[in-house]
Amino acid sequence: MRKELPPNPTQEEILESRQARVEEIRATLPVGPPQPRILTIEAGIPYPVRVQLTPTRCWKCARRIKAARGYVFTHEEVPDEPVFIALEHVTDTRQLAALISDLRKQDPTITPVGFNYSKTMGKQYFSARCPHCSFLCGSFLHDQCHFLPRTGLVRLPGVRVLLQPKHALPRI
Repeated sequence: MRKELPPNPTQEEILESRQARVEEIRATLPVGPPQPRILTIEAGIPYPVRVQLTPTRCWKCARRIKAARGYVFTHEEVPDEPVFIALEHVTDTRQLAALISDLRKQDPTITPVGFNYSKTMGKQYFSARCPHCSFLCGSFLHDQCHFLPRTGLVRLPGVRVLLQPKHALPRI
């Protein structure tokens, strides 16, 4: 129960009231981080996808590039929400690399994708490189769908990418 403040509250009374309100709000929040939903993606079934590109500048050469982040598709379990798969979670890497290669014929500022070694991460992973200086774009802004779903999407009518995941992918 919230205690009402007097007409001319002291700083201590205001602070006490605010702390009590914070505790009320904390009590209504779920415990722990939200758990990702697991979507079942059946092997051998083609899903129409849209490659998601982020207009940005290369960190090394400062030229304008369109960084490939991953792809977006619609899944029957969540038909009203696009599902984003980041480059590092792509399992059918050869087909996505070929698709990006075809897109680069029309727009050479799109970053090529492939398995690249990162000294910072100390490992090789599927990622994008600057098309001008080959600097590794990394995945810090590519691993979550924090852009609006329609931002930077390339529509590919009639293109279907066959996904063959090794396991069910978490919805990101």
